[in-house]
Amino acid sequence: LFLTADHAAVHSPAYLQSLKIPAHYLNVEKLKTFLSETTKRYFNSSDLIESISNYQIFLNKEKLESLGLDIHVVAQKLADEVINFDQIYKAVTAKTLQTTHFSSGILNSLQNGYNQKFSGDILMIPYPATLIRGRKGTSHGSGYSYDTHVPVIFYGNGIKKGVSSKRYNITDIAPTIANLLDIEAPNATNGIVIEEVLNKKTHPNLLP
Repeated sequence: LFLTADHAAVHSPAYLQSLKIPAHYLNVEKLKTFLSETTKRYFNSSDLIESISNYQIFLNKEKLESLGLDIHVVAQKLADEVINFDQIYKAVTAKTLQTTHFSSGILNSLQNGYNQKFSGDILMIPYPATLIRGRKGTSHGSGYSYDTHVPVIFYGNGIKKGVSSKRYNITDIAPTIANLLDIEAPNATNGIVIEEVLNKKTHPNLLP
């Protein structure tokens, strides 16, 4: 048996602000206005944005085609300009994520979550403790540790008693369970076995 969570959450920005800790609320309508003004200034059109969702900008492909605009040129310009919006820390284009390898840091997390079929044309990273919703409650969705750091508990036969503070990834659970059950790991598994949970006294044949 294993138990974990798919995400954590940031403290309410209002609460953090009350403690004099930097925290922000991102107003999507203001961001849309900023982007529309940007596309109007550089490409003479204010309706090149299809939608904004989950810190991703989706461009209006039909409008771009009708105006003869190169989607990569438009996307790169918006990525360069949107970091001038107060709550946006970084921005990269889909093309950058497809052609550049980020081996660590928050850009690595962003790249791991990118889906060529469904993700936006520009992906934004907000400043830490930024919430893209109303001023009540909290949410999740960033690549920062307050959203991604969750516990995992293993219990049962073959599992060694103990506690660890080492960093592991969600993708490490499947190969660990497969190892405990002495079965082949699922297709496309790319994690590592969490050796610390393996009780080699009761399961001497456990890998590695």
